[in-house]
Amino acid sequence: MRLRFPMYLAATMALSTSVSAQSLDSCAYAYKDQLRNLSFTKFDYSTNHAVYDEVCTSSGEVNQTKFEAGLSILPDSLPIELTGEAGTSRQRTENFCKNYRSTRYSANHSSIAKSEVVVAALNSFNSCRNIEVRSGGVVATHSFTNPDAVVIKFTFPDTNRVLRIEGVKSTNLECRAAGIPHGSNSGVLGVTSTFEMRSDFSILCSRESMPTDGGGRSYAPGTVTVATNHAPYLVSLPQDRVYSNHLASEATTKIAALETSLKSTASDLSALTADHSKLLDRIKAMTVETHSVIVASAHPGGGGKWYPCGQDLEVVRRELCQGAVSSQVQWMSNSNGGTCGNERYAVVCVRY
Repeated sequence: MRLRFPMYLAATMALSTSVSAQSLDSCAYAYKDQLRNLSFTKFDYSTNHAVYDEVCTSSGEVNQTKFEAGLSILPDSLPIELTGEAGTSRQRTENFCKNYRSTRYSANHSSIAKSEVVVAALNSFNSCRNIEVRSGGVVATHSFTNPDAVVIKFTFPDTNRVLRIEGVKSTNLECRAAGIPHGSNSGVLGVTSTFEMRSDFSILCSRESMPTDGGGRSYAPGTVTVATNHAPYLVSLPQDRVYSNHLASEATTKIAALETSLKSTASDLSALTADHSKLLDRIKAMTVETHSVIVASAHPGGGGKWYPCGQDLEVVRRELCQGAVSSQVQWMSNSNGGTCGNERYAVVCVRY
């Protein structure tokens, strides 16, 4: 499809004496921040950030441990454009992690929607400009009140302009007009609905939803075309899903519990780290002494501290290892000689 955007900019410049492109009532002003693919579902991006942090890794993969721990419920009622129409919780979670990764780590995102120019948004702008130029100033705009409804508004610069509605065609939507003259078709608008207006009026179009697993609501994509005597006005509603209160509450509870558990784990880790640090300091300060002890009727010669036959080795240990945090006596060897032989021991003392 060839976009007509440049052509209408040229038309705006050519008719600048009668219709200002920078006027607060002009299409250029009304659409200056709307030519984006913005989802209208009322999700706080910080909630999606929290869900991402719980079920996804920084690389956009599923956090298997947390998924198996029961957090697979979280992505089930997130915006459908982030999870897709996958059949299982695992697939929806994988899609969410992959699709939301760039948003999660971008400091420039203040909503969950991707900010990119799309054909549908430009079509609405082009329709507005076509009507504005041909009618001499009537501006057509639309706004999403909720995922289930869109309001199309026609604003007149004065009562000298005439706009005739020549039918309303909608898909998955039901449209009604507000502010139209008494006697006009005020019921459901269709392709045969016709009426003329010289002042501001609105058309409200709403769509039904389908229940989803977990209590959420899913909305099918919808389109509205309002035919006028100047040009048609086009609106597209993307497929969307509403987060159920039940799942939102349950997800919040699970996240809060995990945060509490995380804080407790962090506290335990901090305590273990402190203990580990103390142990390292003690190990660094540790000294080990080894004393050679000989129990015999006389010192046989060589190294070692001599004690007479019958010496209580417990007394020897306390004497040699006074002030030590740990100590022990280890028998080493025996040889004949004297009245009681020659018994050799090692007395080990550990000090900090």
